[in-house]
Amino acid sequence: MPKDSTRTPAMQGKNLSASLPRLSRRTLMQISRRDTAAVALPPPHILDAPERVLQVGFGKFVRGFLAHFLQQAVAGGRFHGRMLAVQRKADHRMQSFREQDGLSTLVLRGHVNGEVVEAKQIIGSISRVLDAETAWAEVVKAAVCPDIKIITTNVSEGGLALNERDQLQSTPALGLPGKLAQLLFHRWKALAQGAEIGLVPCELVDNNGELLRSLIIEQAGRWELEKEFVAWLQTSLRITNTVVDRIVVGAPEEQQLTQEWEALGYRDELLNCAEPFYEFILQSDEFIQRHFPVDLASSNVHFVDDVRPYRTRKLLILNGSHTTLAALGWLLGIPTVLDAMRDPQLGPLVEAVMTKEIVPAADLPAELAPQAYARTVLDRFSNPFVRHELRVICGNSSIKVGTRLFPTVRRYMQTSHRVPPYVVAGIAGVLLALRDPELEDVHADYIRERWRQVNREQPKALHDFTRDVLCKQMEWTREQIDVEPVAAAVSQTLAEMGENGVRAFLAERLRN
Repeated sequence: MPKDSTRTPAMQGKNLSASLPRLSRRTLMQISRRDTAAVALPPPHILDAPERVLQVGFGKFVRGFLAHFLQQAVAGGRFHGRMLAVQRKADHRMQSFREQDGLSTLVLRGHVNGEVVEAKQIIGSISRVLDAETAWAEVVKAAVCPDIKIITTNVSEGGLALNERDQLQSTPALGLPGKLAQLLFHRWKALAQGAEIGLVPCELVDNNGELLRSLIIEQAGRWELEKEFVAWLQTSLRITNTVVDRIVVGAPEEQQLTQEWEALGYRDELLNCAEPFYEFILQSDEFIQRHFPVDLASSNVHFVDDVRPYRTRKLLILNGSHTTLAALGWLLGIPTVLDAMRDPQLGPLVEAVMTKEIVPAADLPAELAPQAYARTVLDRFSNPFVRHELRVICGNSSIKVGTRLFPTVRRYMQTSHRVPPYVVAGIAGVLLALRDPELEDVHADYIRERWRQVNREQPKALHDFTRDVLCKQMEWTREQIDVEPVAAAVSQTLAEMGENGVRAFLAERLRN
């Protein structure tokens, strides 16, 4: 019997992938000499392009969204520059980034116009990654460089808040507004009239640009910075509101990752998977269009006069149904979005919440084709090539309920004069799911402590809990609802889920 006959396929795959070269500039040269390549290479001149964009946040979304568009702009001859990324603290990603000479692979798979498409490309548009915790001086140095004309940001919804502990002397401030206030203050002092800069936020909140400006100004006021600096923030800090849309799922599981490496012919510890669909809408600003011309090389990137209709369509239809799907799926023990869509109760409920409640309540312009967009979203959720874990989507869902579901509740009640039953099921699902310590949430401690205080022997206890949390969610997100009827409906749903189980509840709700 051969010596290695007892090895499993996974073990054999590990041994094979270990022999593959690591992605690097040297690997690029080897791939370029092949007759046929399984992956598109970055434009050669991008690898030594100057840093012109400072990105705060370095995660899979940045690498599968902003970095992708930046590279396309360079490849199309519309831009010459790269992005310097800043993450909160060092981890394995930074080490992999250095070892791979700043390169990573983006794999796009899904359905476009009914056809299966696949594209693989090596992304080289990120020059460096600095960790704010130990390299803040380097970050400040980059921020005052005249070549940097654009700052982009991507943090969770929970990051858009002031941190009471932040000081101007902090290295760095903990909150995003504090970090930006520090960087902009240094730039203003160093460059004077040449300090003008554009800010492109990619957070999933309404008027994200103007909100971020107001928070930076508020932070400057708390620190009692010069009035001239505050005036500069109001006039020379050029900000665009944005809408971002692409599902980026990151690296696949170990066995599939090994298969990806073997197909590519090299190992990539930063391999990133996403859907082909994307949409990036920016509110028009001449300065940002000139220094960040990503719209000229990517078909679904647009500068428009008003992003609000696009933002409403995406936030309510895609993100709102996502939040509902993730929480209820988590409670049912379902691991991914695809599995949730295939579930006999949850799949139909997601379609119902989208088409019967969210789309009718959204009141969107006809030119945005909300029903067609909803159908596209359902197709995207059913993409068999994207493994989007519900655990990840459930992150910070205490805030997502307010930003993504409360607007539908408010609009639906204004037109139908009743609480939307499917959205209510989603809200209840989030409150139940957040009892699980495995889920990360910025307000987890508060919600779990309130759950511990609920005495099921007291008839009003569940209602009081629900009302308290809903009021907090309005406070956290600045999204208002008529809390009394909503609290009554959500607490009743929680009681039914607790008594009959989530699956039985969903089956009954679909019959009504």
